[in-house]
Amino acid sequence: MAKKTPTPPPKPRRGDTDKKAAAGGPHDPVNVWTGRLVRANKDYEEWAKEYEVDRLSKYYLGKQWAGLAEDQRKSKYVINMVFATLETQLPTLMFSKPKVSVEPRPTRAQDPASDAPGRASLLEATLQTFVDDRELHFTFETTMALRRAYARFGMVEVGYTADYIDNPNADKPLLRDNSDEPMLDGEGHPITQPKKLRQKESLFLKDIPAQHVRVWPGRNQLLANDWVAYYEWHLIEDVKNNPAYQHTEELKATGNLSSSDPDTDTTTVDPEHRRHEGQVKLWKIWDLRKKERIVHAEGQRELLQAGKPFKYLPLAPLKFYEIEDLWYPLPPIFNWLSPQDEINETREMQKIHRRRAIRRYMREPGVKATEWEKLETGDDMVCIEVPQTSPPPVMPIPDADISPSNSGEELARAKDDFNQVAGVSGEARGVPQSDTATQANIINVREQIRESRTRTLVAEWLADIVRLMMLTIKDKMQGPMVVKMNQDPFDVRAKAPAEPGAQGAATALAAGAPGSPDQPGALMQQAWKEIHAEDLGDVDFDVKVDIASLSPVAEDAQRQQWNVVLQLLTNPQIGTYLFMPNPLAPTEPSPMLRKTLWLNGIKNDSEVREIWRIGQAAMAQAAAAAQAKQTADTQPDPPKISLALKGEDLHDPTYGPAIAMMFAQAEGMRVEAAMPKTPPAAPPVTPAGAPSGPGIAPLAKPGPQAPTGTPATGPVIAGT
Repeated sequence: MAKKTPTPPPKPRRGDTDKKAAAGGPHDPVNVWTGRLVRANKDYEEWAKEYEVDRLSKYYLGKQWAGLAEDQRKSKYVINMVFATLETQLPTLMFSKPKVSVEPRPTRAQDPASDAPGRASLLEATLQTFVDDRELHFTFETTMALRRAYARFGMVEVGYTADYIDNPNADKPLLRDNSDEPMLDGEGHPITQPKKLRQKESLFLKDIPAQHVRVWPGRNQLLANDWVAYYEWHLIEDVKNNPAYQHTEELKATGNLSSSDPDTDTTTVDPEHRRHEGQVKLWKIWDLRKKERIVHAEGQRELLQAGKPFKYLPLAPLKFYEIEDLWYPLPPIFNWLSPQDEINETREMQKIHRRRAIRRYMREPGVKATEWEKLETGDDMVCIEVPQTSPPPVMPIPDADISPSNSGEELARAKDDFNQVAGVSGEARGVPQSDTATQANIINVREQIRESRTRTLVAEWLADIVRLMMLTIKDKMQGPMVVKMNQDPFDVRAKAPAEPGAQGAATALAAGAPGSPDQPGALMQQAWKEIHAEDLGDVDFDVKVDIASLSPVAEDAQRQQWNVVLQLLTNPQIGTYLFMPNPLAPTEPSPMLRKTLWLNGIKNDSEVREIWRIGQAAMAQAAAAAQAKQTADTQPDPPKISLALKGEDLHDPTYGPAIAMMFAQAEGMRVEAAMPKTPPAAPPVTPAGAPSGPGIAPLAKPGPQAPTGTPATGPVIAGT
């Protein structure tokens, strides 16, 4: 039997040698990122310990009196000023869903051939539709992150998700429209249908717990760091079924982070691992230097995802107070702890002295033990034997003296300290603390300044989130979207929804398309519009959030500012100067008007231009009215002609028709009846001796008889 020749081992494929050499070495990607995460964990733990972030979260929940056992802590008196203050500030920062504003950058807006204004209006409507969508949970996720920022910091992730279903026509060729011929690719091969079909796609917002986030090396600006990561727990089945992950065959639950570096303590066991039974801890990492995304599972020897490029960081952090040369911030609640503890201790001492529940006694050595036991165990009216009664051998130990007035003053002082640190006055909580109206006004102004700074910070953070939504829509969304078009009364772009194409909204307005001023009834019919991501064009836009939309208090202040503006604009002496054009830019709003409106809270350019347009129209009408009045005053009075006619003249066949035609064609003619010029009637005269009495008429005095026929003087006709 011939001897078999041994089969040579298979030749290693190119790259296998490098992978085996690198596996487990110092340049192994798993070891590299494990070491980085461990160092970042220590950095975070040092910050968390120094600023007691776990204690801050417990104080908000009312779990105060740190250092005591659970049963002792529950029996202590607590006035949770931390909770009351935080819940007082939150509604002033974000009371309702924000109003999104999108403006094209000046370089694009000044291009005459650009449709940037129309696309900005379309993009603004798209973003506002997603913000208002209940399935996105915009208010819930952002409010949770805002509340976390008081004890640590807030972090929100914006992402894209899609649901897929099996395609029954998978691997079959795609056919041309109205034809049975298959579509071909660049190499002439038939294009086949995918195995999965996208059923639904949408955006998502995720509030990331601050204790899960790590940043290295810890610079103040997030994008200035080398990388940022956060971890979350997932079921192993979900990770294995995710097609975006690789090397999931040996995936194990509740893995521990470890490294091959002997000088590094790499254990990061989750203290609540029982809650995550059957799950794996995934680290999602964004390498800001290489613009790559990495996914690592603790305990795995291979990265689940590596080298996936990304265009933008989908994370939006919120920090109230910065610490120099450190990314992790100064939590606001940290400075509230000391006055909060003082308030609790003061109230606890008042409770103890009020109850007088602890009684202690002292006795002289001459009192027998049996007699003393009678006092301890005896009933009411018990009698004991003592060596003498004066001075009493048994006396109660007096309690520490505490004056009710002093305890009240200490409590008031502690609350005042808390209010100064927290920046919330008693008036903001509905409890007046100011003695005079002037003092209350000063406190109110200072509080508004502090709130305005914080509200501006929150508005910029929300604008960052909305901007990430804009980038995600442009980059990820593939199917059609139905959006509700804007109808801003000051924005003329709202009257014409932008159409896809080169001209956009400007073309729709010029052509009298539905929704244009030529067809106002079509505006409501076009309130909802179907668009695609490519209709939004370039993302060269500024995204802002209206601060006044975040709080009803801000809206009321804005309403008062608007009333002041109306009073200024309707004042003739002031309005004339505000609407006087600048000779260098006669078609633009005057600098005086812009500054006046800016100081009164009106900073939107479209609103300024609308006020300028109305003011110019009002000034033109006033000038026209003044010119008409001046012209009327300088003209001479029209001539007046008086003509006296007799009745016979009107009936005369020669003059009558001419007079009638003159009345019919002349303007401004009027007819007045002339008073008859008849002599006054002579008084009756009764002759001497003539009978007089009832029924006997006096005789008229002889004189000239009144003429018969037409009176001598006829009607007077006057005209101009």
